[in-house]
Amino acid sequence: MSLVKLNIARGITNTLPVANGGTALTSGFNNGGGNAQMWYLTSGFTGDTDPISSNISAANKTLSGSLGSAMTVSSGIWTFPSTGIWKVDFNLMTNTSNTAIRWQSAWIYTTSDNGSNWYTHVECGAGIPAHSSGAISANARSTAIIDVTDTSNHKVKFAFDGDGTGSVIGATSQMQTTFMFTRMGDT
Repeated sequence: MSLVKLNIARGITNTLPVANGGTALTSGFNNGGGNAQMWYLTSGFTGDTDPISSNISAANKTLSGSLGSAMTVSSGIWTFPSTGIWKVDFNLMTNTSNTAIRWQSAWIYTTSDNGSNWYTHVECGAGIPAHSSGAISANARSTAIIDVTDTSNHKVKFAFDGDGTGSVIGATSQMQTTFMFTRMGDT
């Protein structure tokens, strides 16, 4: 069987869309211009906190990277750098030294009116079983897909709700409690 090659671009003077077999990206494609950033807590805290607003740093460990314009955070309120469909991940690392059963919750809240009203977008929890002594850790991860059509009004914040003596873990030496923002595509 012989291989037949066709020159499908012959006689075409403009960009040939990908959908028709061309190589140039056209409308409807992201063109590789996404956004992705990871942030983390540089120190932990104890007690319910809404919003988590201090000791937050952009990822800066060996081989850490980011793509596109960065998120901004002020007093725990996060602003998106551009419109689009965004994936937001909150990875909570928590522990308790209390020997009773404990429940620790990671919350993602959203607003569409620049913070006048906040809505629970996602809540995820980690159960810490009863234990005889010492601290025991758990992990909870909340993920949201958010349609950001107005960067001035559409915001996000994170909160921690601990049952009893729970603490959120954070350190400068490693990324334990993290916040991840990924722009998936156009809105």
